[in-house]
Amino acid sequence: MKRRLTLLACFALVVAMVLSFCSCDLINKIIKPEEQQPEHTHNFVEGKCECGEEDPNYVPPHTHNFVDGKCECGEEDPNYNPTCEHQYGYEVTTEPTCTEDGVKTFTCALCGDSYTQPIAQLGHTEERIPGTAPTCNDKGLSDGKKCSVCGEILQAQNEINATGHTFVEGKCECGEIDPNYNGPRTYVFHYSDVVAGADKDAIAEGTTFANGYFTIVGGVTQRVKDGAVYCVEVAKNGGGAIQFTVTGTATVEVQFSSTGGSNTSKIGLFDADGNLVANNEGIITVTGASAGMTVVTYNLPAGTYSVVSPASDVDAGETDYNRGARVFYVNVTETPAEEVETEGSINVETTDTYTMYDFDSFTFAATTEGYYTFKIPAGLGAMVDGSNA
Repeated sequence: MKRRLTLLACFALVVAMVLSFCSCDLINKIIKPEEQQPEHTHNFVEGKCECGEEDPNYVPPHTHNFVDGKCECGEEDPNYNPTCEHQYGYEVTTEPTCTEDGVKTFTCALCGDSYTQPIAQLGHTEERIPGTAPTCNDKGLSDGKKCSVCGEILQAQNEINATGHTFVEGKCECGEIDPNYNGPRTYVFHYSDVVAGADKDAIAEGTTFANGYFTIVGGVTQRVKDGAVYCVEVAKNGGGAIQFTVTGTATVEVQFSSTGGSNTSKIGLFDADGNLVANNEGIITVTGASAGMTVVTYNLPAGTYSVVSPASDVDAGETDYNRGARVFYVNVTETPAEEVETEGSINVETTDTYTMYDFDSFTFAATTEGYYTFKIPAGLGAMVDGSNA
């Protein structure tokens, strides 16, 4: 019995060994047809099927082993660079800007090896944007800043409010007149207002100063030194004048001097009819440079006046030695006349009757047909019948 069991075990072992060496195809043939699986197809991955079968035609891929730039198979390493004593040059491949870095590229002239370095951004270059000063009527702008290279605004300009008018004696420095002002106003003729030409050039007759308050009447010349006017000369014997008109009352100052050396100079103030205004100073005479500056003061009623260097009165024993006078300024402080309304009306019988009167100092307005109401400045008296006022 024991022997039979031993033989059976040996037989089973032999069968197992045979089966272990059988291929997939042999197994399929031994299995009963009703129990057979579909025929197996090998799927080789890297030379081996999942069933364990190896691909007899599989050649594993070659892995290069480069030594000094070359594999034993003969393939050369494309990235291999032999040892080189580099000689680098460079070029700027990207220019730096105010706000961005640039790039400098270095390349070896022998082997072509290259590398890059950054170039620091330049930063902005400040440039002033000039502002504008505000005026009485217009806004101004503060100074600003920008980059002179790229134009970027670094500091914006701000608006400055208009200053508004500052009235002094009814007038702003911009020339605006205070419509509500009725007080004294000062007008100045000053040698510095004359535009310099050549020395002793005549100032054209009719030239005006101080916004038309003063007018040049022939024979007035400018004196120039070092390219600038330092006085004007009123020619001798009434040959020229500085003329102005007072509409109310005024205080007038005239600063003048001799023409220098041993010359004698005269100055006087004359009205529109050529009469000397003698209520204050009369005619002032100075002789020689040592006399220095002389200031003459006048108090005047309304009227037109001229600063003149008068002729010598030879009949009165004077010698005709007048050389004119050097005038430096004429300063007029005028107080407007107070307007006083008259009562009643004056009958103007014809349309041209009013031409008998000088209305430069009067204002009038029509009332009923043929009648006018007059305003007469204080101090001028009242209008009476006839041609006199």
